[in-house]
Amino acid sequence: MSLASLVPMAMLATTLLVPLGAVAWAIEPLRVQHQWELDPKLDSKWALENFPAIQAVKIELLDSTFDLDRLKAAQWAGYAARNKLAVEPGSFERLLKAIQSADINPQLRQACISSAADIAGQENVAELWKAISSDSRNAHLGERALVRLRHPAARDIWRQRLNDEIVSRNWLLACEGLAATGDESDAALLVKQVRRDKLPVAYRIAAAKALGTVAKLGQHPFATQILGSNLEHRHLIAAHILRSHSGDVASPILQRIIAEGPTTAQGVAYAALCKSAPNEARKLAPQMVSHAENTIRQSTLDLLQTFSDMESLDLQSNRLADTHSALRNLARNQLLAKYTADEKLRPKLLAYIDREMASNDWHGIEQAILLAAEISDHARCEKLIELLEHPVVDVNVTAAWSLRILANSPEIYGQMLEHAVKWTDRLSRLDPATHDDFHRLAHLLEALGDRHYEPVEPILQKYVPKGDFRMGYVSRMSGIWALGKYWKDGDNYPLAQKLAERAADKLSANPEMDGIRYAATIAIGFIADERSREELIANAEPLPNPCGYATQWALERLDKKKKP
Repeated sequence: MSLASLVPMAMLATTLLVPLGAVAWAIEPLRVQHQWELDPKLDSKWALENFPAIQAVKIELLDSTFDLDRLKAAQWAGYAARNKLAVEPGSFERLLKAIQSADINPQLRQACISSAADIAGQENVAELWKAISSDSRNAHLGERALVRLRHPAARDIWRQRLNDEIVSRNWLLACEGLAATGDESDAALLVKQVRRDKLPVAYRIAAAKALGTVAKLGQHPFATQILGSNLEHRHLIAAHILRSHSGDVASPILQRIIAEGPTTAQGVAYAALCKSAPNEARKLAPQMVSHAENTIRQSTLDLLQTFSDMESLDLQSNRLADTHSALRNLARNQLLAKYTADEKLRPKLLAYIDREMASNDWHGIEQAILLAAEISDHARCEKLIELLEHPVVDVNVTAAWSLRILANSPEIYGQMLEHAVKWTDRLSRLDPATHDDFHRLAHLLEALGDRHYEPVEPILQKYVPKGDFRMGYVSRMSGIWALGKYWKDGDNYPLAQKLAERAADKLSANPEMDGIRYAATIAIGFIADERSREELIANAEPLPNPCGYATQWALERLDKKKKP
């Protein structure tokens, strides 16, 4: 088993850092990382990412005489583009050439068009459109590329499609196209669609969205008329019509929708109000920041971040315990951004940390722990020791990680050691343990080894022997890494020899896992005893094997130490 497949176990998946201004639920989790993932800082993306399982196929296979090979090449090119992998140079041109070939079969043609649409940029999407615009079966793929790139090449076609008496196939795509490329001159056409008899409600909403995108002024009377009608989903339709209106004229209508409409309409209306009349939206913030709908709380937090008054800060802090993980992390990041801009806010942040740590809500406790680490609040270490026994993993593992960041006194080290000894003894007895227990313990071992806390050394030694893997994979990695860090530049050759045995154990009937071998090699590099050179060279593996990177780094450490 490779390290790349095992390292993700080190992720505390519920811990997130959300960039300001981002859509919260589009954010990838940020892991509470172990120190062996960060120190030494190798060029080791292999340790932190999951690579796609699909093997890359060369675009040259489009020239194959076998259609199956050509199909694979076309599909891979699109997959690479969609997943932000490296797209081979010339892929678009090869796909376009294949599309224009007279003898291409329909399935392969469709695959080539789909991939070319994924790859296309502003500089060549019109060329693709020219090649496929008359292909009734596949033209929609090109249209989607035009919408994505906001390119107007098909705008007249989209206008004509909406003008037709019959609601045709890809009618919704025409609405998207006009929303992306249209202007004020399209407003009348889109108003006509919203008014259109017997139009399915989903289509009417799509037309309202497009209208609200292209028309920035003058649609408030129409929105008022919609609200006064019996039209199905009238609140949502009116909200979409006013979604980008500028000025204050839309404000009373949007506030009416917020007061009367269903949740979905409220979300659209409040987001629009935040843009067009932020001061009016701010008056509603105390009630909207605790709204049941996630998107409304998101809009409120984003709005509050633009205000500097203390009430706004307090309202943001109340979302530290939000049940939506991305939103509570967004609230924390916003508080940190304001604190960074004005350090006078530190007493407020400390008060928020006190409040959340004293609560019974693990969501808020988790955020308070992260805040304490991020503002270097060393005074919280005693409380963090307490929280190591909290029943929720998001709290106890994060507390251990935070102690690794904040602990700075022998008294705290001693209490951390007590926990490390207790859990080490449990593992030695084969008491039941979870991955969470291993991670919590691992952070403590890393911290104590990194601080060169002398009483921990015999505990760390227990993680070197294989011991039928009873000591846990992640905790062994951390224990071995920490032992190396404890003996950094210590010339402990007997220990280095033991670690070399672990690093070399790959061919036995029950071999060490790659992560243990990697950590052992790194620990040898920390110890940096010149007598380890032969073992390192003997166990060296080719790059980009993780252990190969570790060996390269360890040998460089020996070289640097050898120089006068």
